[in-house]
Amino acid sequence: MDKKLVIANWKMNIPNEGIDHFLKSVIPEITDLQYVQPGICPPYLFIPKLFELLDNSSVLLGAQNLHYEDNGAFTGEISAQLLKTYCSLVIIGHSERRRLFHETDEEISRKIQTATQCNLTPILCVGENITERKNNLSNKIVTSQLITGLSKINNFNKLIVAYEPLWAIGSGNAATPNDIELMVKVIRQVITERFGIESQNSVRIIYGGSVSENNITKIITLPNMDGVLVGNASLDPLQYSNIVKNIETIIT
Repeated sequence: MDKKLVIANWKMNIPNEGIDHFLKSVIPEITDLQYVQPGICPPYLFIPKLFELLDNSSVLLGAQNLHYEDNGAFTGEISAQLLKTYCSLVIIGHSERRRLFHETDEEISRKIQTATQCNLTPILCVGENITERKNNLSNKIVTSQLITGLSKINNFNKLIVAYEPLWAIGSGNAATPNDIELMVKVIRQVITERFGIESQNSVRIIYGGSVSENNITKIITLPNMDGVLVGNASLDPLQYSNIVKNIETIIT
């Protein structure tokens, strides 16, 4: 059985009370767990430092984005070639990248391709906004994001798909268990129909959007749920630690 993923996305923040406090108070409690695989995606600046400090732990290290080119005149960007020395994961297509930086599904598909070529595990984020949801377009939007986003790869062994509805991110209101379960079924169905049953079986699906220690039990116990992508709650050392330990207890 694969371990449940609990990936912290710090975005453009550092944890409450700083990175050193986070590592000293959290990492010893979440290393080498039997049923949970934690991970951290910090701002780029802290990746080398965390790479050294996490060296003796089982915690995965990831990036929040990458550019699809290996090198070149792309001021402010970072490549998979630079990241692969330190990271094993990379978040791609997060809703904030789509909404604020106008990333297209085609650009995201090129990033997915580049990540897999450099042996980085991509976390492809998909999800609808509130208007699309109200107009019953959730399935259509997520299906389109999946089909285009995965169109340039044929190796799904390490792929992670994160369902992150835009209206839930940072709102404090996570999607209901029923909403999440229905979308997980849609994602698995799309992957099976488009890419084959073997791909469906190897892809891990996680949920993100206002995940907290208060709702983690309802989320992680859903059928076919492989983990969570944690935003704001991951900046609180106690809450992030509680989320991880709660899952370990639940699965046990």
